[in-house]
Amino acid sequence: MNHTVTVMDDDPALLPMLQVRVLVPPDGLEPVVRFYEKLLAQPCNLRFSYPERRLELAGVGPVLVIAGAEAALAPVRATDATLLVPCLDAYLERATGLGARLVEPPKAVPTGRNARVRHPDGLLVEYVEHVQPSRPEHVQPS
Repeated sequence: MNHTVTVMDDDPALLPMLQVRVLVPPDGLEPVVRFYEKLLAQPCNLRFSYPERRLELAGVGPVLVIAGAEAALAPVRATDATLLVPCLDAYLERATGLGARLVEPPKAVPTGRNARVRHPDGLLVEYVEHVQPSRPEHVQPS
């Protein structure tokens, strides 16, 4: 049986990555991160604060741990999944062209940009494009 997978730009490195979202109270972040590091045998590869939303986030492989008080987590609970994509604009165009509806337009977030999209089946998905921080220019001492 021949299976064909079509990806954007025909580059397997550009496949989107679905993240499982785990919502925990503020004191739950560290124990949950340690659990997934041991379970998945890999270190935490993403950690940042989102002060505007009063959230702390950490990633271990495909697991995104989001910590905050219940009031801060309430708006996050409505989103069913997070999809990391190599190019937010391209995936938004692709999704809406297939019948998805833009719910929250692209905006800057601590890791780059995101948007929320309602798929035709009702799934509410956060699309995220991580942007590498620019490195400061190295200045030679005079």
